[in-house]
Amino acid sequence: MTMGMYRLLGVDVREESQTEEALSAAGLDWAAPTLILSEVVLTYMETQRSDAVIGWAAKRLPQSLFVMYEQICPDDPFGRVMQDHFLKLNSTLHALQQYPDLSAQRQRFLDKGWERCVCVDMNAFYLGLVPQEERDRIETLEPFDEYEEWHQKCSHYFILTASRGALMEQALLIPSVSPSWGSTQLKASTVPVCLEGLGLASTWMRLEGLLLTGGSSRGGRVTQRAALSHSYPPSKRRRSGGVRRTLLTTPTQLRPV
Repeated sequence: MTMGMYRLLGVDVREESQTEEALSAAGLDWAAPTLILSEVVLTYMETQRSDAVIGWAAKRLPQSLFVMYEQICPDDPFGRVMQDHFLKLNSTLHALQQYPDLSAQRQRFLDKGWERCVCVDMNAFYLGLVPQEERDRIETLEPFDEYEEWHQKCSHYFILTASRGALMEQALLIPSVSPSWGSTQLKASTVPVCLEGLGLASTWMRLEGLLLTGGSSRGGRVTQRAALSHSYPPSKRRRSGGVRRTLLTTPTQLRPV
């Protein structure tokens, strides 16, 4: 399909020579900055084939950004149900077995010739890349209390950006809050919290935030926001003075008894 500067091609990307021929015939400038978008596509291919596509794109497009959205975490209960669902649709998620987590997916792209790669799950994307004002707007659109399920789903999907060339490096999706891990031992202590609720569920959000949701209260349905902070020893402190503070952007919903 051709319309002005728009070209829509039907090509089997597993066949490199045919793909290159079709793209060249359509007028692709191989040296121009190029965006490659793969939204749950490559995982349906055999892993050897999808690896070849990733390596081919790095080799042929020197100024490019690869954006990929796929599944991770196949071995927990949610991940097993997720795999069974796609298997029943005759759409096996091949990449999950060899690349089950964020670090494996990131290393996959680096090994295939991409210069830089950032890979985050969708919880980190939402909390670290979506502006606070936009999150507030989204969360007030309509009543919503299925936060446990939503965050569980988001922990099983990731978005990855990989770059080739200095021009495209600035387009990498890097969350504004990025945890750093080390062997330093931290001391923890309890603090009093005024929060009335029965049956609250909690989960670690991977960005130094703890999500509290569900439960019930005599006061009816309310919204609670809380903050978590901790201090680092002098050798680990950042420019902020050594204390990081993360507001929980997802409210605690307390239902009436």
